[in-house]
Amino acid sequence: MIDNISFNKLLTEKYSLLKTITKKYNYSDELLNMLIFIYMSFYIDFESKCDQPLCDLFNSVKIIYETGTLNEVAQKNNFGHVPQGSVAVTISTTNLNAFTTNNSTKNPKTILLATQIEGKLVSPLLKLEMLLHEIRHILMSYFNTNILLDKDTYYIRSGLQETYFKKGNGITSMFSLETIGRTLDEITNTYITELLINRIISFQKYNIENQSLKSYLNSIKSNEQYKSLGYKHEVELLSPLLTNQIFINTINMHEFDGEISIVKNLFENNTDIYNYKDFCNLLDDIYKDNRKHKLENNTNINKLKAIV
Repeated sequence: MIDNISFNKLLTEKYSLLKTITKKYNYSDELLNMLIFIYMSFYIDFESKCDQPLCDLFNSVKIIYETGTLNEVAQKNNFGHVPQGSVAVTISTTNLNAFTTNNSTKNPKTILLATQIEGKLVSPLLKLEMLLHEIRHILMSYFNTNILLDKDTYYIRSGLQETYFKKGNGITSMFSLETIGRTLDEITNTYITELLINRIISFQKYNIENQSLKSYLNSIKSNEQYKSLGYKHEVELLSPLLTNQIFINTINMHEFDGEISIVKNLFENNTDIYNYKDFCNLLDDIYKDNRKHKLENNTNINKLKAIV
């Protein structure tokens, strides 16, 4: 555990750094405070290894935080319609010019953050969770991604989600894509975000010298363990794996460094029922069934329980 003096020194250093990086965006004090504590929550795990990725992220990703619902914020900023029922979303497009120019540079991303959902004000904790959730998705796609594997296949990784863009014949289709691990990535991102939110809440044990940051921490004070709201059913189903420290620490580290083959090997070395890809597909099917309210006596859920 970091002592109080060291924590405040680190907090002051990151606060000054982020104020400089984000100056061009003219963020509010509230948003800047959220970003500082999000930075600190990652730093506890990755230490200086996350400095450059986070600096690049906060420099290149603009966060639009405005009054209203997420859909209102999106339309006001000319991003069109976004799905209802959320507080934050990342807007991005895929750079498919890699096929013709060999330029696999990532296209810019924008995070939209709202203050209302379904006619109600969003609590400070929920705003923090949703913002951290989106930032973590982006951070976990820093290494080992946007790779032209061959002249016909472009690979993009975000956490445990892998997408393969394959060149079409140019007549019936320009591109086809295969995605592996979408639901597994959302489940792990949701669960680890929950851990990080509780870590930020725990920072209240420090005597924080910066009064703005101290006031913000007081605004999210909670006497109970915070539970994430997203993917609730799926997280509960996978909880035996998520609460296994070896499993979740391995996922956290290798979502970050991009060496997700280590995660795949860990899974396949501990079960002979499913291979990793089939396991990911099973989770995708369960998520689809959940959206259709087909959960009772679900065969796929029974298959999952046999694994975890």
